[in-house]
Amino acid sequence: MRSLLLSLLLLSGAVAAEPLRPFVSGSLQQIVGAQRGKPFLLAFWSLDCSHCQDELRMFGKAAQQARLPLVLVAVDTAAQQAEIGARLRKYGLDKQPAWVFADADSDKLRFEIDRRWYGELPRSYLYRADGSSEAVSGKLDARRFAAWLQQIGG
Repeated sequence: MRSLLLSLLLLSGAVAAEPLRPFVSGSLQQIVGAQRGKPFLLAFWSLDCSHCQDELRMFGKAAQQARLPLVLVAVDTAAQQAEIGARLRKYGLDKQPAWVFADADSDKLRFEIDRRWYGELPRSYLYRADGSSEAVSGKLDARRFAAWLQQIGG
């Protein structure tokens, strides 16, 4: 039944405008490389995380008002792509680059992303143009987010 629903959603075009990319070993380097020389926000989230939904709402509002250099990574599973796409559409984030964990060993992926990250969500990384970043565990404070946007000229 679930695969039938997914097929119908795919055929109806009700998936995210930007297809979800599989986040596997090496994906972080690919993301950072694609953003080289530009500040951006890398946000890890999950369908089941209530604070993540608050962040997605905040990101969606910011994306409507200004160019938001944002890359989203759902730590759910590739089997949940339809649900992830629907959530991104709900918050107006379906045009943002989006990825989904696609490795059965999520601990390995988290370790590759940040050895100090134990899976708490939401988890954000505020990247500067020089490639350095600041990790934020838990919900990103709206004032801190606004200050970062102002700092990068967003």
